[in-house]
Amino acid sequence: MGRVFAVVTIALCCLTSCGGDPGADPDPYPRLSVCEEIERGSVSTFDCEGANLVGANLQGADLWGANLEEANLTGAILIKANLVGADLWGANLEGANLYRAILIKANLTGANLTGANLWGADLEEANLTGANLTGANLVGAYLGGADLEEANLTLVKYDHSTIWPSGFNPSP
Repeated sequence: MGRVFAVVTIALCCLTSCGGDPGADPDPYPRLSVCEEIERGSVSTFDCEGANLVGANLQGADLWGANLEEANLTGAILIKANLVGADLWGANLEGANLYRAILIKANLTGANLTGANLWGADLEEANLTGANLTGANLVGAYLGGADLEEANLTLVKYDHSTIWPSGFNPSP
């Protein structure tokens, strides 16, 4: 049920974000393929660049390889979401809950993760170049092989269970 809810939430957000003129009469026959293709209960090809997904509940959603460039995911619930290989370049994830999310090889270049909860998230080989992680919770996060070049780690929360890239030492 949760996965179906996430897909419906994404579809509705994409239709309102990508569906054209917000003042126009709604299309009586909307096509979900404008922003996504749904296959077997998961989002197999999800393209919603610049979408407004503020506060969306995407808990457990399968967003493998999704294009979420410059999407607004402020306060979104992405608990245990599969974002493997997702493109989140320039996305706004301020205050988003990414508890135990899988972000292996995700592109988070220039993303805003201010105050985001990444507790236990898997960010293996993720690109976080220039990302803003101010005040983010990285307790128990796995960042092995991640690119943190020019990332802002001011006031980041972490502990002994946080795994950093080889040779990387966060400021105390």
